Amino acid sequence: MKQTIIALLVAVAAFSCNDDLKNENAQLLSELDSLKIQIENDKLVSDKLVAITKIIDQIEKDKFALSINLETGINSDDYERKMQDIQNSIQLAGKKIKDLSKVNSTYASIIKKYEKEIAEKASDIVKLNMLVAQYQEDNQGLISKVDLQNLEIIEKNQLIETKQQELALIEAKVQELVKQAELTQAEAYFAKGEAYYLAATRTKLAPRKKQATLNEALTYFEQAEKMGITQATDKIKEIKAQSK
Repeated sequence: MKQTIIALLVAVAAFSCNDDLKNENAQLLSELDSLKIQIENDKLVSDKLVAITKIIDQIEKDKFALSINLETGINSDDYERKMQDIQNSIQLAGKKIKDLSKVNSTYASIIKKYEKEIAEKASDIVKLNMLVAQYQEDNQGLISKVDLQNLEIIEKNQLIETKQQELALIEAKVQELVKQAELTQAEAYFAKGEAYYLAATRTKLAPRKKQATLNEALTYFEQAEKMGITQATDKIKEIKAQSK
């Protein structure tokens, strides 16, 4: 009788442990499913942030190229077309940021930062349009170099004061995006090199300024090459060939 009671107690204990194990496994599976969903959501958000970042970087490149065009002279139709492209990019980035904010509140601080950056770029474009309109000739299709030199004098002091700050902000933004949107530093250097290279090769610049711009591009391409971006090698060869 005593042996029978002991056997029953052992069976009850084993059954209880088995239930506890099943419950624990079920909880672990539930947590694993939740983790998978979170990872997938984070990946979707990361992809959207990368897309927004690329649009913002393109806006910055287009603004830089357009500023050089304004110094050397640009046909009014080309100016309006390029300006419209920038405005379209700003609107597209704004829409993507707004859509992202509706579906995910975890990245509220990042989204708010992007919204502020897009608003600042839109404001810059409005100011630039107003300044150019003041100096554009009524009966000619060109924005003359002389007029644009006057415009440059008006903005010169402000540009000198803000240039270092803008460069620092660009560097900070790139570093932040490396962490937040999985954009590597090497890709960022290559993107900067491309921006300076295109500005030097596709716009009319004074020889000294063109060479200085090419040197900036070369520096970024060399940094990208050291960090494993193989496409930078061909760019370096092209720049060195042009500099001979």
